[in-house]
Amino acid sequence: MAHFVLALNALSLGRFDEALAAAARARAIGEVLADRRLQTFAAWTSGWAHATRGAREMGIAACQQALESSSDPLNTAFALGWLGYAYLEKGDATAAIAPLEQATQSLHEFGYRRLEGLYTTFLGEAHFLYGQCDTARRLVDQGLAIASETPYRTGTAWAQRALGRLIQADGDLAVAAHWLKTALGTFASMQARFEVGRTYLALAELAQRQDDRAEVILHLSAAHHLFTALKVPVYVERTTQVASALGLTFALPS
Repeated sequence: MAHFVLALNALSLGRFDEALAAAARARAIGEVLADRRLQTFAAWTSGWAHATRGAREMGIAACQQALESSSDPLNTAFALGWLGYAYLEKGDATAAIAPLEQATQSLHEFGYRRLEGLYTTFLGEAHFLYGQCDTARRLVDQGLAIASETPYRTGTAWAQRALGRLIQADGDLAVAAHWLKTALGTFASMQARFEVGRTYLALAELAQRQDDRAEVILHLSAAHHLFTALKVPVYVERTTQVASALGLTFALPS
């Protein structure tokens, strides 16, 4: 289990290569010991890591492998939740909703509140992507409440950012800015540098809506710097493309 815990810690810090290497070691040990529970832990952790850094198909495949190897209902719920997340990262709301609904229901029954809150937020984001804004807002509010009560800072930060994006889509840019900046602070307090970078992208999008060119440059530059330092090429390229499309040049890091 030590390698599994190491993988989770590295993943939370945005160190994806370290997370995947530790998960691979955990999986290998699980195979030697014929420990299907450890194998499943390792598989969905790998899926989470792959999907987050942009390798969505690999993430989906790893989470499906976790489902196939799962030998207990709780691990199955974990695998379903991360499978739904991987589909969400791919932008496939239709495929994301069913596994996330199953996962949140199961975790509610188990009383596993930490991931229930996080998966509820993911489910809200999937409904938002699907165009069901009222359902999305209800679910994200619920995810934030659960995460805050637990308390679980990762779940709280995700819900804060999702809430900011939902409110931005509704047109209240000042309130959206409040929630996105709150999410930024929460992620930063955990040293979750990759998610800090993704939150900067959300802030850049908001600044563009506000016609604030200086803020767009500031946020895109901060995101690009973090993604480069963390060696996440998919996000480096994405940030570069956004800047190029807007005719912007990154500011030098201070």
